[in-house]
Amino acid sequence: MLADYQTGKLWQILNVTEGTSFSSTQAATNLTTSEDYETYLIEHKIPTSMSIASLPSTAEEYLVFPTQPVVTLLDSEGLPVTTLGSIWSVSVALDTTNGDNRATLMGTTTATFNQNGTAIFTNLMITHSGSGYVLRFTISQPTGVNVQASPTIEITQRTVNVAFTSGVGSLINHNDDALMTMQLQNSAGDNLPMVGYKGHTWKATVAFDDPTLYKGAKISGITTFTFDPSTGSVSTAGLKILSTLSYHKYNLLFTVTTEPALYNIFAQAEPIQFKSPTDVLHLSTTVIRKASLELEGQSFLQRAKTTVPQVTTFTTFMHNSMVTQLPTVMISGLTATVNSDGNTVVEFTINAYNDSIADEAVVTLRGNAGNLGLTFNGQQLTVVNPACAVKIDDVCSTQTNNIMVDPTGVEAWIIIVACVVVAVVLAVGFIGFSCYMKRAHRGKVASGACMSSSHSSLGSSAFITGSSENSTPVPPVTPVNI
Repeated sequence: MLADYQTGKLWQILNVTEGTSFSSTQAATNLTTSEDYETYLIEHKIPTSMSIASLPSTAEEYLVFPTQPVVTLLDSEGLPVTTLGSIWSVSVALDTTNGDNRATLMGTTTATFNQNGTAIFTNLMITHSGSGYVLRFTISQPTGVNVQASPTIEITQRTVNVAFTSGVGSLINHNDDALMTMQLQNSAGDNLPMVGYKGHTWKATVAFDDPTLYKGAKISGITTFTFDPSTGSVSTAGLKILSTLSYHKYNLLFTVTTEPALYNIFAQAEPIQFKSPTDVLHLSTTVIRKASLELEGQSFLQRAKTTVPQVTTFTTFMHNSMVTQLPTVMISGLTATVNSDGNTVVEFTINAYNDSIADEAVVTLRGNAGNLGLTFNGQQLTVVNPACAVKIDDVCSTQTNNIMVDPTGVEAWIIIVACVVVAVVLAVGFIGFSCYMKRAHRGKVASGACMSSSHSSLGSSAFITGSSENSTPVPPVTPVNI
């Protein structure tokens, strides 16, 4: 009878033109004392309308609404009806009068009201973009209840992204396939449903992000790939990059389009590196040095081509430059960020077999950093502070892991040789001066260059002549009175 009352059937039976709420009395047992009882009133209101909350004003096609509708029944005063007799449920349908008539409302289109008088939908979505779609909410159970709501919603063209799910950042042998897998995804990061809807065929075409940076390398083999219409994925089997250099990186730019034309997406994977079977630098992980360069400005990071992520291109350019300058070590983990001063900080790791090789690389890097000789995006790259052009392990110092590294290289050897020459000249001069003074004192010239054993001021005679055990002592000179 309660359901008939709230749906209005009771009033039809009683021939009452306007129904009002009534209260029912219910006994509740006190759990502590079985003999005590408490009565309270439950007011059952009659639903006359419904409110729709959490329905977004816009959503993407073929993507579950970011927030799902929450339906609440209201009485004649606009207050929520929180007690319902029997089971109540609400259904929703799509009116495409003002949208794309191919559109379909997908998901679970019926929701049941809970004891608090609310019904929550969970996975509604619309398949085609369009404006002015109407969602019509009606009470489906009990039947015969004329309570409705008709909010509108706009559906936009879906966002499609390209994700690389395998093969990215690979180190492969020269002339092997540059093998990777791409996957079409929606803006939620899920695999794209209904890849071929609207008759679309998806294709990807590959090129270098900037061919001038790769020293004669060229793309060969298969360069256009068609996505699987059922899975939205594709493999780049048959793609080759020829004339590659060991441990250099190569950026591939994929242009993803549809036929008929609708999408034009640019996707860039992590760079691919190449090596020969005999290369072993990538196994050099015994000694590590963290290096950084602070370059003036950041304008060279601005994209010359709007389709290319220029930072990725720049980091690849710097990686290859460091590999060329430091061929005895492995360069890894190179990044480029802009600091609070507006300058570009390039950081990377030097990997070597031992300390000696690592420190030699540091010396070379210091020697080159004052004049990098590098130009990117039409701009010459210069360090901010030539006196501290390179930091090793975050320290601007000539000391690396307790091993002193001379920052000037060849100049240091020149200084050392000069010091030795000066020391020899001073020693010879001192010996000559000592001999002269002794000869002047004795009033005669000793045989040889200060060869007498009497020259004890220079140490034992063995210092000059070797053994002097058989030498005849020279008698003392009588002083001359003037």
